[in-house]
Amino acid sequence: DTATFNASSGAGTATVDSSVTIQTLTMTGFTGTLAFGTNTISLNSTGTVFTGATTHSVSGTPVINVTSTGSTGITVIPGAATEANSISFNFTAGTYSLTFLATNGNTARNVDFTGFAGTWAARTGSSNTIYGSLTISSGMTFAAYAGGAQLRFGATSGTKIITCSGKTIDFPININAIGGTYQFADAFSARSFVLYNGSLDGNNKSFTASDSAFSVGDSSFTTTTIPLSNISIANGVNSTLYYGTITLSGTLSFGGNFSISNLAPSGSVTLLAPVSVATSASISAGTLNLGSYKLSCLSFGASGATARTINFGTGDITCTGAGASWDATDVTNLTISGTPVVNFNNSTATASTITTGSLSEANSISFNINAGTYALTITTSAVFRNLNFTGFAGSLVGGNSATIYGDFTMSSGITVSTATSWTLASTSATPRTITSNSVTIGRPLIFNGVGGTWQLQDALTMNTARALTHTNGTIDLNGKTLTVGTRYTTATGTKNLTFNAGTLVCPAANTTSFNNAAPTNFTTTAG
Repeated sequence: DTATFNASSGAGTATVDSSVTIQTLTMTGFTGTLAFGTNTISLNSTGTVFTGATTHSVSGTPVINVTSTGSTGITVIPGAATEANSISFNFTAGTYSLTFLATNGNTARNVDFTGFAGTWAARTGSSNTIYGSLTISSGMTFAAYAGGAQLRFGATSGTKIITCSGKTIDFPININAIGGTYQFADAFSARSFVLYNGSLDGNNKSFTASDSAFSVGDSSFTTTTIPLSNISIANGVNSTLYYGTITLSGTLSFGGNFSISNLAPSGSVTLLAPVSVATSASISAGTLNLGSYKLSCLSFGASGATARTINFGTGDITCTGAGASWDATDVTNLTISGTPVVNFNNSTATASTITTGSLSEANSISFNINAGTYALTITTSAVFRNLNFTGFAGSLVGGNSATIYGDFTMSSGITVSTATSWTLASTSATPRTITSNSVTIGRPLIFNGVGGTWQLQDALTMNTARALTHTNGTIDLNGKTLTVGTRYTTATGTKNLTFNAGTLVCPAANTTSFNNAAPTNFTTTAG
């Protein structure tokens, strides 16, 4: 039989007291309650087998089975029910074309296609919601995507499961589940994916999208805390984290570009585990909190004008690629906090570039150049906290100036071209160390840090054509030999030369090879 509930059916409760099979069920106009208990309703006809409504309610565990085994088309119209009044649907057999969740705003609870071998027909509605779990059948297919129709997951509690069974869900997916959690049961594949609200547990399953996009939020959406865990994004899929407070935990790997583009300065992304990015990572707005973890990527970009912060905590950023490995050309409104460390682990011979921008001492970042035989270009007016080349066996090329606020360590295998001056500018009384590892410094050195102190860790020798200018701060020879090139000269400022059994050698055949040109506020300490 067919069953119809309508406005004439009253506002009472209709109780399903056993699991029944009927042809079709229509609920249009019904204002009462359909009480399922633990029973189910099975529909075995074709055509439009179910039409729901927003006027009635359901109770118990509402489940409707669509059991047709044929190839004649079937339509299921659940209606725009609330989460509490949504119904679960099982499509258990058949090779038919199914029109389901095709009308804008339609909803369902759990949807299970196990046994279904037909086609989920094109969906024209712009947005439909599944409040529970989704199980795709390995034997089903999807009609060609016609644009516009996205599928939303919206559970507000509990953990719901998405099972793809080796199929690509050929329409956009988004999760807008305040208070709910969605988990991948197996490799997840869809046209695109956006996480607006709720938690996503990738369950260490691979994620791919045919339009190469994985997003948390978008340019028009604000939200609260979003936990993202155990996600493995396939190669070539770009990830953009837009808005809200996003936490990343578990095992995290991103196979494409990784962009933090919070459109509000209050937005943040916090690492609760290491993050691996196969290509480039960048931040253009908001805050990146590394905590105590590592963000590894081929390259990192921090250039822009919108307010943005990288809070390193005790973590670090490790760049493993060549080319523009670090790009902060424009450091307007860029704030650095924590203990900032960037590692360059490019072990190849392919050239790399560091562009730090003109950072202040407070916002400066320490760089460790740990490996490689490549040509390294440090662009003009670069700024470093500590600069350490230990492990690097390549060449430092280009004629650009740089400022170092912290420790300066050369590598025994490095080749340094002669070029413009480097300024050591620490303002800290805590001694900053200089280690040359027997490498001749091919650049003029300027010591100009008010109140700063530098201490030699070994003998330092400058190229014979290069001068040392002492403007501000204390140079502590620390029992070592400092051999300048053309001259040692003072400039206007407060400066001190501490020997501590060290030696200053001025070997150039030049009448001003030692030139105390600005003796005011110049002192020496014998030690």
